Amino acid sequence: MSRGATTALLATVLYGGLLAWSVAWRRASLEPADGVVGGAAEPGSGGAEGGSAPALRAASLAAEFAGGRWEVEGRVGGTESAQRLRAGFAATAPGAEVVGEIVGRDDVEVPEWADAVVGWLPQQQRGIREGSGLAVLDGQLIVAGAVYSDAEREALLAAAEDQFAGSGLQVVGELTVVEPPAPAQLEIAEVGEGGMRLAGRLREREVLQRLLEIIDEFSGGMPVDEQVEAGDGVAAAAWGMPLLQVVPGLLAEVGGLHLSVEGDAVTLRGEVAAEETRAALEEMAGQAFEGLAVRVDNQLTVAVPPVPPHVVLSVGERGGLRIAGLLGSAEAARGIEAAVRQQLEICGDGAQLEGAIEVRGRGVEAAPWVGAFTNLVAPFAAAASWGALSVHGDEVALEAEVADPESGDVLTVLVENAFPEPAFKRVIEVSVVQPEGPSDEDLAELERLVGETVIYFDSGRAEPRAGSDAALSALARGLVKVPGAGLALIGCADPSGDPAANRRLSQRRCEAVREALEGHGVDFLLMEIEVRGEVAGGDDGGRRYESARRVQFELR
Repeated sequence: MSRGATTALLATVLYGGLLAWSVAWRRASLEPADGVVGGAAEPGSGGAEGGSAPALRAASLAAEFAGGRWEVEGRVGGTESAQRLRAGFAATAPGAEVVGEIVGRDDVEVPEWADAVVGWLPQQQRGIREGSGLAVLDGQLIVAGAVYSDAEREALLAAAEDQFAGSGLQVVGELTVVEPPAPAQLEIAEVGEGGMRLAGRLREREVLQRLLEIIDEFSGGMPVDEQVEAGDGVAAAAWGMPLLQVVPGLLAEVGGLHLSVEGDAVTLRGEVAAEETRAALEEMAGQAFEGLAVRVDNQLTVAVPPVPPHVVLSVGERGGLRIAGLLGSAEAARGIEAAVRQQLEICGDGAQLEGAIEVRGRGVEAAPWVGAFTNLVAPFAAAASWGALSVHGDEVALEAEVADPESGDVLTVLVENAFPEPAFKRVIEVSVVQPEGPSDEDLAELERLVGETVIYFDSGRAEPRAGSDAALSALARGLVKVPGAGLALIGCADPSGDPAANRRLSQRRCEAVREALEGHGVDFLLMEIEVRGEVAGGDDGGRRYESARRVQFELR
């Protein structure tokens, strides 16, 4: 059955089956309905003077619920019954309005069914889905409206039979089974470059219109692809108006926003700048939907700030070239490594490229200086017999030994032109003095120190434990004896707690160790940070996960 046909049938049932008889008995009443209670007559206003009392008329009642209010008509014996019935209708829903007259008269019988009707009204309102109405006439209780299944219809009539057993009324069901409305659902998502999609189903057109206004206001007028079915055929959304309180904050604070409401779940996805923002948005949503059967599923993630790109090119004592670093572009990394390989081929001594540049597609800042660095590979390799050229973000360092002053001057000028101040901070140290390279003993000692040195931390802390400085000082002395040696600082955390927070904590631990090594004379640009995050850890003799909270080292 179409929804239009269903509506017409309900109208016929309600108005024809319930209210037409009300008009008939009012027209048949010869006396005016004076002294009404909310329009109901006071006792003693009817009846003849002297003589025998006429027979009492049968009490009757008709009511229909629509638009949040009851429209009632009825006549009962006495003001008390009229007041009790009227109060029963008002109590069926918060703020329910009752319009129309329930007349209390002396010439009408006091209804035995009044209390049963008052007790029945809440059940009827819960059971009937659309067009609730009832009538009491000629010894019958007529229950009218629409339900969503035969099972609901039978259950409601069975409950009415139980409620009115012994009241003298026969229960008559004028209940129509209609197709249930589609559940309300909504999706708000950022799509493409500067666009929004709004899709789903809503009954309340005013909610849809207000959502469009909010998106336009808080998104700077970005285009909206609106695909929302609104109006009849959709169930009412109790979460509609509360949602309007949440959306402005989400639009203002969440990148890549994806909000969906389906069933009893409100799901939030996207990126926020800080954990405090994530918690505040979750609390705001909880308050907005408080009292509703709605669960907030907060899947917002905290954005991790991108790390600066860096590249180090170094020349060892045997003349080989080593490359290391971190870039966000695989093409850029391949370009630098190709230039290094080409230079090794030109040298023709059979040396191989050592190391590689790590590439991360996300989480690394742009490196606009890659082209300038690539152009310096050949002159640096040709002039420097030992040393390193490195770029870390906007910091450039050149430390090199050259065979003659002229080569050193040319290399210095090339670096200065490629990385001009103030866009870059430069540290250039070029020497023509040929220092002795590190001995085999120095190299072996450095490898031992790097392999054996581990810095531990207390749970949740980013400061090295007391006593760590001695180990860091020894490691720094070993590094200084092997110029150009790169050092990887690998930050770890125990597996308890939030993984994203553990990665941030690992980053801070590495930064604290790097700062300490700088204080002992290690070049900042020769140190790179690798965040490993959570690692497994044993009981450590009763100190659970203690060994997992560490910074360890690798030569690069």
